[in-house]
Amino acid sequence: MVGNKKLREFTRKFTRKFTRKFTRKFTRKFTRKFTRECQAVSEVIGQVLMISIVVLAFYSIALTVFSDGGGAINPPCVPRTDLQESINRSEEIMQIFHSGGEAIDLEGIKIILNVGGQHAEFEMAGPN
Repeated sequence: MVGNKKLREFTRKFTRKFTRKFTRKFTRKFTRKFTRECQAVSEVIGQVLMISIVVLAFYSIALTVFSDGGGAINPPCVPRTDLQESINRSEEIMQIFHSGGEAIDLEGIKIILNVGGQHAEFEMAGPN
């Protein structure tokens, strides 16, 4: 039993010294090697993150601008026409002539006149 005690003490002391020495040596070598090899990694990661943020920002702006959902981007269809008017003040007659361009659906037309502060609205029907 005495021999076993001495053997146990010897193994404890040896393992403590060996593990301390080994871990110090290993950690020094590992940290030196790791820091030498990884100095530029943070710069590369920073550049990749900045580029990805810029790409995502441009993508979101382009998606917003070029999306088809907005009324400002795709306004409702407005017919391209050439109209001429003729006003006869003595008889209080105003005539509007369609002189070219696309055909106009008269059922959806509303004419609004504002003359001298007086306001008048006229709904159009088909030609009579």
